[in-house]
Amino acid sequence: MYRDEIDARIRMADDMIVSLSKDLASFCEEHQNRIAVEKEDKTTNVRMPRNPTPVEWRIRIGIIAYLLRSSLDHLVWQLVLDNGNTPDYRNEFPIFNVIYGENPNVDRMLSGVTDKHKRRILEVNHKTSSIHLESLLKLKTLCNTDKHRHAAVALVELTGPTPEYRRKVELYDDEGHDLPAIGKEDLSMGVQFQVGARSSKKEREPDGEVAEELGEYSAAVKAAINYILNNAPL
Repeated sequence: MYRDEIDARIRMADDMIVSLSKDLASFCEEHQNRIAVEKEDKTTNVRMPRNPTPVEWRIRIGIIAYLLRSSLDHLVWQLVLDNGNTPDYRNEFPIFNVIYGENPNVDRMLSGVTDKHKRRILEVNHKTSSIHLESLLKLKTLCNTDKHRHAAVALVELTGPTPEYRRKVELYDDEGHDLPAIGKEDLSMGVQFQVGARSSKKEREPDGEVAEELGEYSAAVKAAINYILNNAPL
């Protein structure tokens, strides 16, 4: 039953990512005609107005981060119950990287969890799962920043043509074709997740495509849960 609740949280986050992606696409479509791509000799110049994006996007990103991060904490809570123990507010899913010198009190965080599940949770935080761990570290930073409101959690903006479009422009140079028209699918919506001055210097500030970044966080959470519960490959 508890797995249904955890899966529902992740599913809600995924649905919000899809919804946000559609809004980003609509924003690109609305503003695509205001972007000019020009060629001068071998230099590509992009003239692009700065268009403010809706504040609510930042809030939605914070909610997505909360749903994903809390899914892991809820898993630990349930693992304690399944082991016949009583969880408390200090139980949580540890996310850390020993390379940064982080040394959280994982014994306290995982108090009441079976040795098998504790071992697997710690393995998620080590080298064998470095790809997913990087996403989990970013997720932790994003969630903590939004929760404590150190700074604007996310700055979403139109960042210009995609790498694929820029390659089309290169073909224009090589083959003498007309400069390709720019469409909504040729535009990137970037995000910068800000961390306040009082945040740990060890925390990362992830940057990238909005939906892609959030999708990677969701995939990392799913992989961690499947590994802990089913010993599935990370």
